[in-house]
Amino acid sequence: MRKVKICDWPIFALLAVNLVAGWFLLPNYGISWDEPLFYDYAAHIGSAYSLQNLANASVPANAFGASSSDHQFYGPAYLLAAEPITKALQTAGLGLYQSWHWLNFLCFQVAVLCLYYLLLPSTGKWPAVFGAALMVWQPTLWGHAFINPKDIPFMAACLASYLAGTRALDAAQNNPPQRAFVWWVAFGVLLGLTSAIRVIGPLIGIVMLFDLVLRRQWRQLSSFFAAGGLAAAVMVAAWPFLWNDPVTNFIEVLRHMSNNPTELAVLYEGVVFRANAMPISYIPRMFLLMLSEPTWPLAALGVGALFVDVRNGGKLWRHATPVGAIFILLLAYILARRPSVYDGFRHFLFILPIVFMLPAYAAACVMRRFGPRPFTALVALALLPGLAGIYSTHPYEYNYYNQFAGGQAATLRRYENDYWLTCYQPALRWFAETYPGQPLAVQRELPLAKAYSLPIPLVHAGGVGSLERGSFLLTHVRANLDERSVYRNETVIQAFGLPGLDLCTIKQVK
Repeated sequence: MRKVKICDWPIFALLAVNLVAGWFLLPNYGISWDEPLFYDYAAHIGSAYSLQNLANASVPANAFGASSSDHQFYGPAYLLAAEPITKALQTAGLGLYQSWHWLNFLCFQVAVLCLYYLLLPSTGKWPAVFGAALMVWQPTLWGHAFINPKDIPFMAACLASYLAGTRALDAAQNNPPQRAFVWWVAFGVLLGLTSAIRVIGPLIGIVMLFDLVLRRQWRQLSSFFAAGGLAAAVMVAAWPFLWNDPVTNFIEVLRHMSNNPTELAVLYEGVVFRANAMPISYIPRMFLLMLSEPTWPLAALGVGALFVDVRNGGKLWRHATPVGAIFILLLAYILARRPSVYDGFRHFLFILPIVFMLPAYAAACVMRRFGPRPFTALVALALLPGLAGIYSTHPYEYNYYNQFAGGQAATLRRYENDYWLTCYQPALRWFAETYPGQPLAVQRELPLAKAYSLPIPLVHAGGVGSLERGSFLLTHVRANLDERSVYRNETVIQAFGLPGLDLCTIKQVK
């Protein structure tokens, strides 16, 4: 394991900048659609570990929160670890959702740090920092980092697990066996926790096995399988749903997640589809349109750098092949099996780090062949579009589309915008200040609006005739609801969103 040295200051400077910026931006982010029920799950899952329930080997019915039929399929490892920390943050003065947003954001910084240390042995310091910066300053990822308690922690856990595994293999080659043992234990524990966040976590074990085979470290097979056994034990311990029948329940989760039956409405290319009937081009196009413009050209250059390295007899390809193979295999699975897909590529954030590894390989090649000045120019040109995107789309960065989509405003009525309805925050605050005490009808996701706990009488908007003349209505553009609604012709009195892109509107019934 390479020790942290003073020369690592650039990555810690990057993290410090992110933390300062994130702290000041924290209050601006609204509550995402999935958060209220998910944090309710976090508040209840700890009850499964009471001495009485452990003694009886039973899981109480309410341990999975108000949405138990759904949340039992989501591993709670992150929630179990985060819940006491968020309570401490609330004691220190942060609100419930701001506490979670800050902790989610810290998880993203852990992912960035892990990416850096994965890149460092093969690219050197500055290209590794560049790869980390390119990832952390992606507008889409920056926005998710605050409001996504499902996919961001899983991405961080995947990277941490893989980093521990690579360190175990490195230590087995270069250091006394005792150090390799410590890293194998760390890998087993982290892999178990990763699998207890999402059932697809064991894929990291497959990546590690592939890495071991490429290195031909056959003597480490016994350590690898021992770590796998430890991971299985940790996963079961951290996931109460598995306790009664680990094998059967794990298979049930795997079956449910691989055949997600949701039929959510999704706007794509101007047409509203069902999530289980999306065109095959959906995920590839979202990958193309929701990352900053230089990302994919630089990734292509990174592939070229790998081929040059192979031709020159280098071993850089061994670092990229295991994770690259998983990216390709998962993309092939999506295209072949056509599972339900929605919310852009958020469910696949964990496979994105390879996309940012490739530009780091390209940058390392540029630095070696042409020196620091061309490298600096490459870095500036590559990072500025992402930073500009964060600035122009704040606080809806997760909703970012690049210029290949025609710009942000051009996506209205073409692709989904603010699918998690974070625009409710400014809309509800404006209404509470402008019409104090007046009731407001909410056309969709009334519980999300109530989560803000503002002094507004909130009611559900029904069909035609359910709202009296003069009533106020909150609606939004997800799946073009505002245009498809029976209230589509009512008068808009205030809109909220980005320049040229209204995300939420408050209307008054004629």
